[in-house]
Amino acid sequence: MESLHSVKRIALFSSYFESPRIPSYVFFYLSQLRLHVETLVYITTDDKELVREDVERLKLHVDDIVQVQNSGYDFGMWQKILPKYDVLNHYDELCLVNDSCVCIGSLSPYFEWHNATSADVTSMTLSYEAGRHAQSFFLCVKKPALGAVVCYLDDLVLHDSSFEQVIFFGELGLSQMLQERSFTIQGFYEMPVSDRTNPMYSRCIDIVRAGVPFVKKKLFSRYSSPMIKQLLNRKSSWHHEAMIDEVRSQTQLSEEMIQELFAWRIPYRMGMKERFRIVRLCVEQKITFFFKKFNQ
Repeated sequence: MESLHSVKRIALFSSYFESPRIPSYVFFYLSQLRLHVETLVYITTDDKELVREDVERLKLHVDDIVQVQNSGYDFGMWQKILPKYDVLNHYDELCLVNDSCVCIGSLSPYFEWHNATSADVTSMTLSYEAGRHAQSFFLCVKKPALGAVVCYLDDLVLHDSSFEQVIFFGELGLSQMLQERSFTIQGFYEMPVSDRTNPMYSRCIDIVRAGVPFVKKKLFSRYSSPMIKQLLNRKSSWHHEAMIDEVRSQTQLSEEMIQELFAWRIPYRMGMKERFRIVRLCVEQKITFFFKKFNQ
C-alpha cells in the first residue's frame, strides 16, 4: 500500500440517499477510500437531518462532514465546499468521488496504477459516449492539472441545472477543457474507441472482471437497454440476476450489506416500450447472426 504521506491527497465524497439512514455499503466505500487519502470529506444534502448513529459511524472514516444545499448534483456539492479546503495550497491531488456506484472491493489496484501512470487526471472508467471523457463517479486529479480543475469547478454555473445539464457542463465539459489544454486523461478501464456506450451499463460485468470494484447503483433497482443487450450477447438471461451473481462472486461486501442492496431493489414491471426494446434487440441479434453466417 502507498504511504499516506507520499502524496497529500484530499477526497470529496458526494453522497445522496433517499432512505432515512446512510446505506451500509457507503461506509464500506469510505473505509476503502480512507486507506488512500490524507483528508476525506463526506458531503450530503441539507434537506434531512443525519441520524446520530450514522454521524458517529461516519467519524470513524472521515475528517469532515458537510451538508449543503441540494442543487447541482455531485458537481454542485464539490463546487460549494472546495473553497473551504484551499486545495491548491494544501494538497498535491484531488479526488472527486460520488456514491452513484457501489464499491464492492479494494481500491488498492486502482491507486497503484494511478501512482504509476503519468496521466494528469485518472478515472476509474473512461467512456467515448458523447465524446472521450473521464466518468465523474471517481476522478483523481494530479498536481499539474489541479489549478485548471479547481478553476473550472469554481466557474461552473449549476444553480437549478438539470441532471443532463450537469452531465454536459460538468462531466463532459471538464474532460473537454482538460484535453483542449493538453492535459492527459487516462482510465483504469477504457472503452474501445468504436464503442460509444456507457461502460457502467453496457459492460457492467466486464469491468468488474477487469478489476474495477464498482457497480452502478441503478442496476440494483432497474434495467437498462445497454445492459440487456450485453446480457443477450452473452446468451444469458436478459434480466440483471447475471449481474447480481457476478457481484456476489467478486464482492468484499458483507452479507448484511449485500442483503441491504438487494432489499431495496424495485420490483420490475416491464412496460410496453421496454418490451418493444427487448424484442428489437433480439431481432437485431438474430439478423446479425444470420448475416455473419451467410458471409462465412
